[in-house]
Amino acid sequence: MPCAGNVSAIVIVKTGAAKLLAVPTPSVATSPAVLAAPTDALRLLTGPDGSQPALTTLSPRLADPRGWGQPGLGHPEWGPIKVTTTDPGSTPLGTGMLLALVGVQTQTPTPDVGAAAFRRADVQQALLGHISSVVESNKRLEDDLTYSRFRMEEQAQEIVDDFVIKLRIVRFLRTPEYDDLFAGDPTWVTESIGGMGDDGRALVTKTSYRFLHTLYNLGPAPEPNLTIWYSPRLPDGFRDFVAKVAIETSSIQFESDEIMRREWGDDGAIACCVSPMLVGKQMQFFGARANLAKCLLYAINGGRDELTGEQVGPAIGAVRGEFLDFDDVIGKFEKMMDWLAGVYVNAMNIIHYMHDKYAYERLEMALHDYAPMRTMAFGMAGMSVIADSLSAIRYAKVRVVRNDNGLITDYQTTGEFPQFGNNDNKVDQLASWVVTTFMNKLRKYPTYRHALHTQSVLTITSNVVYGKNTGNTPDGRRKGEPFAPGAKIDTIDFPELDVHSALTDASATHAGKVRLASNSSAES
Repeated sequence: MPCAGNVSAIVIVKTGAAKLLAVPTPSVATSPAVLAAPTDALRLLTGPDGSQPALTTLSPRLADPRGWGQPGLGHPEWGPIKVTTTDPGSTPLGTGMLLALVGVQTQTPTPDVGAAAFRRADVQQALLGHISSVVESNKRLEDDLTYSRFRMEEQAQEIVDDFVIKLRIVRFLRTPEYDDLFAGDPTWVTESIGGMGDDGRALVTKTSYRFLHTLYNLGPAPEPNLTIWYSPRLPDGFRDFVAKVAIETSSIQFESDEIMRREWGDDGAIACCVSPMLVGKQMQFFGARANLAKCLLYAINGGRDELTGEQVGPAIGAVRGEFLDFDDVIGKFEKMMDWLAGVYVNAMNIIHYMHDKYAYERLEMALHDYAPMRTMAFGMAGMSVIADSLSAIRYAKVRVVRNDNGLITDYQTTGEFPQFGNNDNKVDQLASWVVTTFMNKLRKYPTYRHALHTQSVLTITSNVVYGKNTGNTPDGRRKGEPFAPGAKIDTIDFPELDVHSALTDASATHAGKVRLASNSSAES
């Protein structure tokens, strides 16, 4: 841009760059903000297109002893290239540069003053006064904007905090039995944070950080269940902050964005606890959990409850003999799962039919597309207990203990057997068989409103109350003790195993695939 005194300059605005560098000797003036030189010289330095020269380009030219005569410049008569800064208070060039810089930074007109006029003291005083007033007013404006931005961010965080407070204080009218089943009176509010867009953008905003910061402002809490749609491609700063919050609050859930986005796209969210679905296009009928460990004990006892002796399931005949036979137990277990699946689906259909009849959620459904895809969220508890029990029956010797009424109430296991959580296919295949088999049995029964059958092994806190109401199991777990949560390992009687195992829960989808997810924070 033109400066006072027949000099051209490139003004490069950078924060904090108003202080010029002190280099004695005149000719070319530079600073972090301005490069100024006679017009002909500036054209040579910037190139034919007038583009801004990089410091890496200028440095070798300035250091070349041939000066203006070096190749590419071609003016040996100009002598060496001299670099300096100028005093805005004593030279037209210095004042012109400063005026240009102030004009660009503050978006104000730059006065045009010639060399002759500049020599007058009153003109110098007026120009410096102009610069001073413009800079001062701009400084006040920047201070006001900085304070305003600070207050805006403070108010934005306060709005998010208030919203989260409202979500936390919601309470439902529930029976004591329900509260026993799911501790903490959960409301199933899950906030989906992060993830990647289908176009490669990270779906992280300032409000992503604000939701996470509520755990510091308000303290940790199980709900809303803050769930990170995790991808290794998320920004490093965000991943570092999420890791810090997770470690310090133990209130963050992670799910794989890479897996979920592949099937559902980037416009997804989590329903209930871990179930991904498309926003506005799907909804879920919640289905609690089935106690598969107790179902195994029913199979062993021919449908009788191991605690009360009552005939609850179908009378298929209890196991005979002193030791459990794997094939015999598996056959009876499959029959008992058939019965349980039918009871489970029928109960779910009744519950959701009556809910729609008397408490249809009009407001929520008004935000959905017409005829959304519905899923029925079935689930199981005690998966690792079943896997270890079946493994003990197959690979060790399990002797049954009967009471005076012939009811099997305890087990004595001799020998070693593979235990779930040690990456051993012998027992992992048993766990997979249980999940797959029960899912296939659920699918035999039609659901309310043609909902899609889904199954989760996430237990929330049902593993505690289900364990409380389940007797001794063949894996060595004692009566009343909680099941291991979700798909985590059961460390009962196996102290050499790490109770803080990094195994995650798995939610089986209708396609039979497994989605990896951490335990809900409500299980903590």
